[in-house]
Amino acid sequence: MTSAPPDPLPPWDWVTLTEAARLVVERGYAPSMTRQRLAQLAETDPAWPIPKERMRTVGPAKLIPWPAVEAYFRARDARPGPKGWSTRDGEGSADAS
Repeated sequence: MTSAPPDPLPPWDWVTLTEAARLVVERGYAPSMTRQRLAQLAETDPAWPIPKERMRTVGPAKLIPWPAVEAYFRARDARPGPKGWSTRDGEGSADAS
């Protein structure tokens, strides 16, 4: 009986936004992703799992915990188009009339 190879990222690993974007695509959560898009999601999506103050900065890079980001993308609606929000305070929401 063969077992699956261990996940290359243990739960305590923090990754840069660039590496997280690569993993999102590599693991099939989105067809494309950039560090800029991840930063935009962090700013605008109320469901983003990592508060800005929890992100770590090392040199010019921002680090985020991969397990939290992976769980976010696993649960996220991957279909293109508006998700019903555009800012954290609700301005621009698709539900606003």
